[in-house]
Amino acid sequence: NFQNAGELGFIDPAICPLVPNLANPCGCAPIYSSSTCDVCTGQVTAGNNSTMMTSPDHIVVVPGEGNMTCGDIKARGDQGLIDPQNCSSMPTLVAPCGCMGGL
Repeated sequence: NFQNAGELGFIDPAICPLVPNLANPCGCAPIYSSSTCDVCTGQVTAGNNSTMMTSPDHIVVVPGEGNMTCGDIKARGDQGLIDPQNCSSMPTLVAPCGCMGGL
């Protein structure tokens, strides 16, 4: 649903103002510019994430958002678009993506 997608940071902040008309409250996550989420390790970091994905084009189903590529999910984490409080749950979501490196 929109609430889950917003809280996980999967709704583009540019469209957040439009979403409350569809589902109020939306819960769109703000941009967390001072921290990033390494979606492979579930660790909140202050800079570049050290993991890579061997299958960035693999499609996973994001609850409330639908299909997304692994690469798009990783990019959202790298850009600080995933709420740090939700970062620890991301490795389960991206398990099929072939994460390498990190911890």
